[in-house]
Amino acid sequence: MIDMKPGTTTAVDGTMHHCQENNNNIQYYTKRMGCTKYGNSYKEGEQFAINHLRYECKNGMVDIIGCYTDQIGRNIEIGESTIEKNMLYKCYIENGEVKYEQHPCGLEGFPACKVTRRQQPPVRIPASGQGFGAFSIAQVGIHSHKKIILIKNLYKTKI
Repeated sequence: MIDMKPGTTTAVDGTMHHCQENNNNIQYYTKRMGCTKYGNSYKEGEQFAINHLRYECKNGMVDIIGCYTDQIGRNIEIGESTIEKNMLYKCYIENGEVKYEQHPCGLEGFPACKVTRRQQPPVRIPASGQGFGAFSIAQVGIHSHKKIILIKNLYKTKI
């Protein structure tokens, strides 16, 4: 049990507990400090890479922000493909999952080095500010060969 007074903030076990007074109402909410992925802890805003995927710890959750490759020493954005030294590197979304692929191209017995229609320019999802009380679920899709963002649900919550 945490004993708090309005206007105070307390950190307990990696979680910030907030107690605020607003128009004669007491508001209580928690916010996770940092993130955990594959048993490792990361600080808020910290970026890290594991198995060709790039991650960022944001608001207590781990987001996939793109891909990377050691072979060419660079980051690849989601939706981007690049060709270097007869290798095609792809970072894309398929069935709601971010995927990374690399394979030879332009050599005898391999496909030509070209970016197909499927590997279009990077998907840019507008960043939103922090907020409490509401959230939405968005899905990136393709309709008539154009990338669109579908808002699936919008919820309003009260604590």
